[in-house]
Parts: sequence; structure tokens; C-alpha cells
Amino acid sequence: MAVMTSRSERAERLLAAMETSHGSGDFVVDPALRVDEVWQGCDAAVGRGVISVLLTDAVDSEEVRRMYHPDRRLIVTTEDPDPSRREVMFEGYPPVQGSGWDGQVGHEGERYVFEAEHVWGRFNRARPAWVYGRRMRSGAIEDGLGADPAAFAASSEHFTALPCIFNPDGEPNRAVEPLRIARPDGTERLIHIFAPEGASAVRWTFASALRYLVWFHLIREGPVFEGNIFDTTDVLAAGEPGEADALREALARECVSLVCEATSLVEALALLASAAGVHTTAETVNAAGQPRTQLRVFSPRGGPLRRLLLVRGGRYEDGVPRYDVSGRTVPAILRDNNTYRGRVTWDHRPIVNHAVVMGDVKRYEVTVPLWPGWRPTENLDNVAAPDRPSSKVLALTPDDVRALGESVVYYDWYRRYHRDGYFYHQYSDVARLWVLNEDGWFDGSYDRNPPFDRYGPFDFAAVLAASETASGRWTRRTRPLEPTLSVGPDGQSLGVWVEVSFDSGVTWYPASGPISVLKDRAGIHFDCDNPTQITPPGVDPVYVNLWYALVDQTFRVRATAVIEGDDRLIATFGPTGLDSPTVQVNTAIIRRPQSFKFASRSVGSSVLYPTLIGGEEERDDSAAAAGLAEWLARTRQDRQVRVAPAIPWIETGYAIGDRITEIAGRCLRFATTVGAETQYPAVTERRFVMREGRYDTVLMLEAVELPENVV
Repeated sequence: MAVMTSRSERAERLLAAMETSHGSGDFVVDPALRVDEVWQGCDAAVGRGVISVLLTDAVDSEEVRRMYHPDRRLIVTTEDPDPSRREVMFEGYPPVQGSGWDGQVGHEGERYVFEAEHVWGRFNRARPAWVYGRRMRSGAIEDGLGADPAAFAASSEHFTALPCIFNPDGEPNRAVEPLRIARPDGTERLIHIFAPEGASAVRWTFASALRYLVWFHLIREGPVFEGNIFDTTDVLAAGEPGEADALREALARECVSLVCEATSLVEALALLASAAGVHTTAETVNAAGQPRTQLRVFSPRGGPLRRLLLVRGGRYEDGVPRYDVSGRTVPAILRDNNTYRGRVTWDHRPIVNHAVVMGDVKRYEVTVPLWPGWRPTENLDNVAAPDRPSSKVLALTPDDVRALGESVVYYDWYRRYHRDGYFYHQYSDVARLWVLNEDGWFDGSYDRNPPFDRYGPFDFAAVLAASETASGRWTRRTRPLEPTLSVGPDGQSLGVWVEVSFDSGVTWYPASGPISVLKDRAGIHFDCDNPTQITPPGVDPVYVNLWYALVDQTFRVRATAVIEGDDRLIATFGPTGLDSPTVQVNTAIIRRPQSFKFASRSVGSSVLYPTLIGGEEERDDSAAAAGLAEWLARTRQDRQVRVAPAIPWIETGYAIGDRITEIAGRCLRFATTVGAETQYPAVTERRFVMREGRYDTVLMLEAVELPENVV
């Protein structure tokens, strides 16, 4: 590659060469083609070119359309007698061809233009490059690994039932053991694949996801090759630390819910790059006179540092020129002034000096009393003490039902309250439905004997710490009960833990028999055939049961479960203590419900705490959320810098990924601060444009913006 100083020695033009036939690989410079513009980018910004065709009286638009097939590759190179020394600026195809003409007197003319797409752009449509499903090991491969590991080490199958999502909601789904691909030199290449749902798995890193996508979806036969993708990440794939640099640090991080399902490889790599804070580009090089397009992954924080040059004109106050051209040769002047126009923008709007991170809704494990969910019923509720024995006699215990045989269907109590009774569907809630009444739907018409004599919305201040709630603060809405955070000896959640008491809450027993947890509100339903089946452990129903205790007004129900609060986990930072270049308070709210959660047993009234331990669902991500809020505020204190300089010749010394420190001679420095680290805008786009008979090189520079999930 020519160095920048030599580029100022002479003017250059760009040449366009076409394949002699589709797929031949032999390129011949076509003098009828003029390169108007070549545009190079990274990530989803795929390169393109604009090529004009010289028309003559003998070769008009119709003839040109037949001559240039849309599947014949074309390349754009710098001019040099030796083809192996030409720099390849573009490799692609001309799928869009347009003809235009003007018949106005004095303006007669006809124009034919190729809108050429880069070879990397064709991966947006190539079938092997479409990402869907997952690569996993089948049962046969798993068995084969046990019998003959070497024969099956590189084997996988494509399964379309599961989407290509890396670490969905942060849950690991990468197989522990990677594929081992034998290379021609005898070494192995490690390629990780997916693990079945629920199987032993580890989390994907950006490096392992990048290798997966390129290995399975980059067409082996070209025309785009792997470039530095595997060489850069081999160490990370092997789990070794390697030499630390900005690129490896970014790719070593774990991704969260990286969704690549139903995307092309171009789109999938762009999504990965955006999430990881890196860039991918397809660049074309000259390989012994032939174009070779290959991928390159790079970090905008690690590219070579370059300067642009433009001396300041005019004179000092004493009349002396700031830059005296006398005695300087033209090459020397060009070396001091390699950019002649451009624009620099310092944008203060992206500054964040008050960061707010919003996590998931807070959840609490609490023990709450449940109240009858049926309206007062005769001979069950509000029965005076003298009448209670006669009311109990009406109920039929399981032994009574068996003794009565077929005649039991004539008893009103059986027909109403036994599951097999004819009218059961009308009375199914009686004695069985117990609710929290968190929304206040159950009103005074449900009032009955104490302590259930004053129905109203449940007050969560009775079961939560004062720091989490206050009387009347919570909204009155339904809150279905969720499984406990506390786990049993087997490490599994206890579900919704329901207990009953037959002595007004003095003694509590785990409820026996089938129980349904309501899905639309906080409550449960006893699903046993006969409500008299529910008794204290080892006690015959003839003595004590649910129905008798209700008549005696001594039956109680409580549930220990997780309920959803009305607040999210929220962390903030700033603006106090930040040295911000703006006095305005600029707030940014980042919503991360899947990353930051709060589920506590200690601030509620759970009867299971601290006797039992909490499971994986018990967590407090307050510190992590606060860390992200502080990171956001501290790293976004500088202005965003955008620079678009133009160089008045074909200049390839500034590559995509290079960082530009300044325009020397103008004292325009582009340094920004990301935390304690100084950063510079990187070249993310490069354009070569024909302008008034000569070429300009236009660079697009943007300052690095790190992704928000780096902590």
C-alpha cells in the first residue's frame, strides 16, 4: 500500500475493470467505464459504487444493456502499470443499471449508469447467509461422541424449531463442548454451538457468537472470505486470556438476548457489532493481482492514531504570513495540507449528566391472610353459637357419603357443595374460594362474622417494611400470586405455599389436597371433592374439618407467595459532582428490565424467612444498576464529535477504523473522554468521489460510543 506522503506527489484516477465472463475471475480494464463514486462503510453500511458508461453513436443504452450482465463482477482500482500494485477500492456487481436522456435543444444527451453493489451486499440475499434456527448436536451425534469422539467432534445438525438467539434474557444456551474442526495444518479450530433448552450450558460471548455466525453462514467458496475473524478470536474461543486489547475486551463480554433469527449474515454481524461496541467491515485487497474481499472486525478504541493536515492561512498582526509558501515545493505544501475542506461538529445534546436506569418491577415474598371469596351463606357463615351443632349436622363427611350410597343425591348439602352434586357449579366457591381482595372488588356485601366483618382493599403496609410501602400508597389492582423465592431441600420453589388453621390462627398446617392458584387475582381455590376432607393432620373429619371450623368461625387461610409491587428498581446518578460542559441537567433513562431485578424475602412478612434459603430468583441488582447509572453519567460528559474532512486526491492511507487525533495546523483536536480514557473519532466511512474532473477522498469520522451493557 502506498504511503500518504507519496499520494501527494501526483494526481490519480480510478480504473474500472470487468470480468470477461460471469465467474471467470479474469478482469480487463474497460475504457468505456468511468468511476464517479466509491463508498466504503462498516457494519450494515455496505459499500457501493456509481459507474458511468461512455455512450457513442455506435453504442447506445440498448447496446450497453446487452453488453454488461448484472452478474459479471467489476472492480475499481487505482492506476498503476503493474496490476499487482494497484489498490483495489471496490469489488461488486452492477445489478441496478439506469439510462437517462435529455432532448432539450442545446442540452441533448444520454447517460447510462451502474449502481454497483459490493460483493458483501449480495450476502443480504444469498440463501446460505440467512440466519435461522440453531446448530446443535443431535442424539445420534451425542451417542457418537461417546463411542468415537474423533469422528463426531466436528458434527452438528441444523434445527429450525428453536430461533437463533444468543443467551435469551441472559440465560445460557451455548454448548459446553465446542466443535473441533480439523485445519489443513493439523491444528483445530473451535466453533461453539447451541445447547438444548434446559440442558447444561454456558453463556455465549460476543467472540463465540461471531465465530458461530461466520463459520456457518459465510459461503466457503467466496467471494467474501473470513479475514481476521478467527485469528483474532482463537484465543478467546480456547478460553485463554491472551494479550489484552480493546477489541478482545469487547468480544470477551457475554451477550444478552442477541437476536439474529431471520436475518442475513450482514445484518446479524451488524447487530452483534452494535451490541459489542465494535465494527465489522468487508474490505477488498490486491492479492497477487486479483481482488480478495475479506471481513475485518475492529474496535473504534484501538485503531492506529492519524492526523489530518491543514495549515492556517492569513497573517499575524505584524503582517507575517501564518504559513509562508515561498521556498516550499508543491509536494511539501501538499504534505502540509492533505485536506482542503470539511466540517467539524461538536454536539452537546448527547451529554448525560443525570442517568436513570430502570430495572424490573420489584417483587416481594410475603405471607398474607386470605378471606372468604363467597357471599355469606346460610348454615355456614354468621351462625350463632347455639345453632352451630345443628348446622354441622347438615354437612356430609366422606364416610357419610359412602354410607348413604345412591340416596346421597337427595341431600341438599351434597347437591350444592360436593363436587359431584347437581348444583355444584352454582355453589363451587362456597368454603373453597379464598382471596386477598387487593383491588377492593369484594365489598361490604361480603361482610360476615369476625374477623371477616369489614371487607375492603388489602393494605400491603401490614406485610411489608415501611421502606417499601406505606398505608394506602399502593394502587388497587389485581396481583396474582407467584411461586415463592424460598426453596425446599430439593432446591425447588415451594410454589404458592398455602397453610390453614382450625383454631383461629394459633396453629398452622400446610394445606392438603388439590389447590388451584387463581390466575387473575391473588387467591386460591380448594379443589377437593368434599370440603370436609380438609382436616388437621391425622384427625378424622367427624371431629374437625374445614366446614365445621367455618361454622365455628375458627377457620383461617394464609398464603406465602411472591407479589408484584408498584415500583421498579430504579438507580440514578448525577448531576452533583460531575464536571459537565453544560449547566443544563440532561437526563437519559435506560430501561433494562431483563438485566436488573429485585426480588426480596427479607423486607416482607414471609413465614419461610429465614428458616429456608432463597433460590436463584431472589436477587437485588440495586448495586449493579447504580453502577450502570454512574458509568453512563461519567462516560457521557463530553461533546459528540463528528468530522467530515475531504482530501483532494485518491487517499488510501486513512483506513476504516483509524482514529484521527486532530487537524494539525488548525489546532482542531478531537479528543473526547470516556471515563478516564481519552478517545478519538474513528473513520467509519470512506468515499472516493469524482468532483469537477478530479477525485476527492471524503472521510466520515465519529467518536466512539460504548454500549450500555459494559458493566
